[in-house]
Amino acid sequence: MAKQISVGHILKIGMAIGVIPEAATVDRKGRAMWSSDELALVAMLERRPDGRLGWHIFVGDLKLGPALSSFGSLTVAIDPAVDDAIDWPTTNESVESVEQFLRDGIGIARGFVVDRLDLAQLLASELNVRRGSLTTWLPLANYPARLVQALILARDLGATELEAEIQEKLGSGTLLLPGGQEVDVARSAKRWAKQYAKALGREVLV
Repeated sequence: MAKQISVGHILKIGMAIGVIPEAATVDRKGRAMWSSDELALVAMLERRPDGRLGWHIFVGDLKLGPALSSFGSLTVAIDPAVDDAIDWPTTNESVESVEQFLRDGIGIARGFVVDRLDLAQLLASELNVRRGSLTTWLPLANYPARLVQALILARDLGATELEAEIQEKLGSGTLLLPGGQEVDVARSAKRWAKQYAKALGREVLV
């Protein structure tokens, strides 16, 4: 029976073909971490419940993210819009299929978020954002929290138009979650703002 290759080996393949930067920090859990300009990226390989190989990538703010590491580091998750998992590669298989899997997934996803402004706009989105074969994962339940995160970024960038848009969304009233629960957006946002202010060491007005 052919032996399955390790996640570490798969990450090394990714580095060899340039999908993952050579300077990235990798671990045995199948994660590769690196920074690009103003963004921090984490690519993660996973074994799906059916045993297949899948991936995720997380893109966050390099400047303010570390201070908010307990709250997700101002990060958005990028996933394939349609499941692209493959059978877990073995030592008997050609490496080309793994290379293509990495190029089509992590290789494209690492450029999904353009810059900090784009990150703020994504965080402020109520619904998932699809671009080509990729999509964000933006749960509706954390929408008020994401609005505050987006507001923090917008202010740091001096993006006044985006800040005004976010302020309008914060006053949108009640949010109905899929389970039927109603959430007051402004009230929830104020609670999150207090926690973020404590972590950042400065006031966050909403």
